[in-house]
Amino acid sequence: MSLVGCPRDCYDTCVLALDSTLHNVDGSLTSGPTCARAVADLKRAGSRNRIRYPVIAVDKKLGLYRRITLDKAIDVLVSRVREIVDKYGTDKILVADYAGNRGVFTRLLPLRFWRLLGATFTDYNICDYSGSIGIGLHYGLDYGALPGSIYKARLIVYWGVNAAVSNLHGFKIALEAKRIHGTMIATIDVRNTETMKSSDIRILIRPEVMVFLL
Repeated sequence: MSLVGCPRDCYDTCVLALDSTLHNVDGSLTSGPTCARAVADLKRAGSRNRIRYPVIAVDKKLGLYRRITLDKAIDVLVSRVREIVDKYGTDKILVADYAGNRGVFTRLLPLRFWRLLGATFTDYNICDYSGSIGIGLHYGLDYGALPGSIYKARLIVYWGVNAAVSNLHGFKIALEAKRIHGTMIATIDVRNTETMKSSDIRILIRPEVMVFLL
């Protein structure tokens, strides 16, 4: 059996054990099954379709590419960046990145170059920006509940979130709190999710069509 650290940006920071299956190390906060994304990462790593070498397009419509060296690939990128900067200016380079499965260090290190260059950035609202704003407006701060506080809760409410799928380890703690301490779980959603099926209170709502007259 070999142990690997999950490379994704999820702060569950799972330590994965790989033998006949991929699972979290027993005894840890995240022990048990891992998320579907980590399983897919393992499949992608050994996939025949994985891109292992730099390639350049010969005919995009026909899907034709040819392999080039890493030095050649870097030369192409540098040449393209210089062309855009000379013709349009540095602010016409848009850095559209996000965390994904790169980890914190490999995500943040390249940003030093783009900021020094003066490139344009997005407001990073692709994923969790709206959630962060919503939590901040509700609680005054934008961080969620610590795992230990879930055990102490008397009532856990999941509103519009399928935690059994999207918050796998947090929901596991909630189920343990329900079993050990009698914590009640309530779910409010527009569909009968996996989370709702495991809840004590189920509120299934029907969204109405809202018409705004300007």
